[in-house]
Amino acid sequence: MKKITLSLLIVFSMVSLSGCTALLVGTGAAAAGVGIAVDTVRLERNIDKETAWNASKQTLEEMGKITSENGVGRRLKAEVEKARITVEFSSVQDGPIWVDVKARKNGLPDLPMANKIVDAINSNIRR
Repeated sequence: MKKITLSLLIVFSMVSLSGCTALLVGTGAAAAGVGIAVDTVRLERNIDKETAWNASKQTLEEMGKITSENGVGRRLKAEVEKARITVEFSSVQDGPIWVDVKARKNGLPDLPMANKIVDAINSNIRR
């Protein structure tokens, strides 16, 4: 029993220290978006830019306060739970829309907040 417990502890420690916690958790660990920087999460969807814009704007209005809009389908800025949020939209020709959500709180990256917003945007797109 001690060998099994010790073996599991070693495997768990190795996986935790290597950053591969998704290996233990499985595919349930995957979120709607993918981290592309220390403060940015990308949502990639096969939708038009206006749908992505409307879902993002609705999400930011529900979660906080929009502070700036830079043309439909370009950039939104907001404040959510004291974090500064920037949402940018891009695409490659006829490819999917990329919605990049950047979150910073007190000048530091806030990746959990970016993930939370991406998940909410994704939910609003599905409605």
